[in-house]
Amino acid sequence: MAETTILHQEITLLKLRISSLESQRNKLETELSVAVSEKNQSDNTAKKLMDELKRCEVACRTLELEILRERRTSNAAMAKIEQLENELADAFSDDD
Repeated sequence: MAETTILHQEITLLKLRISSLESQRNKLETELSVAVSEKNQSDNTAKKLMDELKRCEVACRTLELEILRERRTSNAAMAKIEQLENELADAFSDDD
């Protein structure tokens, strides 16, 4: 009889231990799920930042190209102005 009582007590303790372990497992599964979600969110944020960086680099290069084109146009215009000034100067000097 005493042996049966001891067995029942051990079974009860084992059931409590199992319940405690299941609770710990559930907690760890939840923590893992949260960690995975945070990692995925972090990966998405990193991807968005990389995409934004690429867009900025393209915009920078586009601006650099526009500046170079503007300089070329400006240089060509200045050369044309100088040419016309020289032609005008030559025309006045021929009259003398």
